[in-house]
Amino acid sequence: MITVVAFMITSKISSRRAEQACAALVGQEAPDIQLIEQASGSTTTLKEFLAKNKKPTVIDFYQNFCPACGPAAEKIEQLAGDEKYKDKVNFMLVNMGSRDDAVKYAKERNLKDAWHGHGKPPSDYGVMYIPHKVLIDSDGKVVKNYKVELPSDLELVLNASKKES
Repeated sequence: MITVVAFMITSKISSRRAEQACAALVGQEAPDIQLIEQASGSTTTLKEFLAKNKKPTVIDFYQNFCPACGPAAEKIEQLAGDEKYKDKVNFMLVNMGSRDDAVKYAKERNLKDAWHGHGKPPSDYGVMYIPHKVLIDSDGKVVKNYKVELPSDLELVLNASKKES
């Protein structure tokens, strides 16, 4: 009984820290991570990707074993193919598992926007639970971290960028 209570308290503290890390990132420049594009095998960094593709970006961190990640990835792929977002938003599915497993998972599910997080895990984003979504604006600033509601949060970012132009 004491062990269970201690675990619950520790989990609650860890969860609170992760939420604080997520919230602290909002409004800040998106932390850089190493990425490998699944289809081509080419490597880049998130900073390079954002600088080259000056559009709002949705990142979905996931792993193969996560039951909720498959439907979340399908939703990202669906939005990526939607004419409304096609040329206005970057969508990235970033697998945090092994490279071989990530490639196999992407092929099995025909994921077109699949990337592999290479190097250190995205702890700067406060990733504690997956799937974990991050919404970044066209200037590379984090708009929302973890509890991203798609497509409503995406619409807010697109509308804000229209007002600025």
